[in-house]
Amino acid sequence: MHGDDSLADLLGRLAVVEAQVRGAVAARRAVDPEPDDSFRGLYLSDSHIDALLLRTPTQAAPAPPGAPGPADPADPASGDQNAGSDDLAAEVERAAAVARERGSRLRLRELAGSCGLSGLDVDILLVALAPDLDARFEKFYGYLHDDVTRRRASPGLALELCGRSPIDGAARARCAPGAPLLATGLLVVEDADRPFLTRSLRVPDRVTAHLLGVDDPGPVLAEVLTDAPDVDDPVVRRVARFLSTPPRPPRLPDPRVLQARPAADARTSDNGLDEARPDGVEPVDPRLVYLRTTPGADGLAAALSACRRAGRRAIGLDLSAPGLARVADPAGGAAGSGDVGAGEGGETGTSGGSGSAAVPTADRLGGVAATLAVAVREARLAGAVLVAGPTGMLDPAARGLLVRAAAGGDGTLPPLPVVLYGRGRGIRRPPDRCR
Repeated sequence: MHGDDSLADLLGRLAVVEAQVRGAVAARRAVDPEPDDSFRGLYLSDSHIDALLLRTPTQAAPAPPGAPGPADPADPASGDQNAGSDDLAAEVERAAAVARERGSRLRLRELAGSCGLSGLDVDILLVALAPDLDARFEKFYGYLHDDVTRRRASPGLALELCGRSPIDGAARARCAPGAPLLATGLLVVEDADRPFLTRSLRVPDRVTAHLLGVDDPGPVLAEVLTDAPDVDDPVVRRVARFLSTPPRPPRLPDPRVLQARPAADARTSDNGLDEARPDGVEPVDPRLVYLRTTPGADGLAAALSACRRAGRRAIGLDLSAPGLARVADPAGGAAGSGDVGAGEGGETGTSGGSGSAAVPTADRLGGVAATLAVAVREARLAGAVLVAGPTGMLDPAARGLLVRAAAGGDGTLPPLPVVLYGRGRGIRRPPDRCR
């Protein structure tokens, strides 16, 4: 593992964003009627409004220069901007290919795969992330917004820097609720009362930390994360086979998902797991498995052992832990997550079409759903299997969250492997939330 390769890849992509910013700055200066105005961003002059009236509203950003540097962007000798930008991006891609060949883990690229991000999604994510990695971008974005108070990216600016038109419906949809960036909690769209193009884009702190190589999931999950020793059993081996099987195309499970057979038909394995299938496993798809345990059985140990046997990383949650009720308010950032963006669970989401995220914190069941939303995102960040139980602690919102995550949302996301354990007769898909 070459840890620096992942950071170098991230910084290389950030350099491309800086090149895009340089191109946008050059475009602003080329048409700015008052380039030396010392009060820029604090008021709108008559000449500035006149210049805006002359602009074509559907015009995309001009191509950026080839690479960041001190050269004057208005200098005709600066070369072909399209070719230069392409050269810089190609250089980053070549370096990434070399890093992968020597076995390096490139977190940004892994994240794109585990969350089903398109190339444009990754570009938007990087534009939103830039101010959290380099404070200069706060000033760049304030300049480009012509408003010194708006120091984060906006959908309009992100589209411009990515070379897309503000009336490109498909491009705008990448920042809409249900799109992969928001559905997986990688991006939060704030200021819902503003017009779409001028809302604020924020990357949660936990996502930023992950991309920088930090694996600590943060305090929201600290009190519910758990582990268990290895065990061996036919059930363990069967679950391991499920987890090793490539997923079928994403689809929502049948409403009868995870519903076990009558107890009279069940047998018990050496581990005390109910063998209703006849081995205690109730698979809907290789991405979602329910282990129904009998008294004295250790469903957590069986699930985590199966993950290890399959060569998969796992995040194990003890849903009966007292700390589950204490979920920090992401608006205040007390938990260091900032954080739980609009997610697959439906309990975290946006307001006004693309507003700020909100997490229920009032009661224990709300805490379960909110904590699971964080856990689902963490599992995607880590490329891990999510193991959770006992299922008796799940309310309908929490059950729906896990079923949707395992099914890939509405089919737009890669399915997340989920293993649940408990003593109940299974869990049903909430029909009003998962159709």
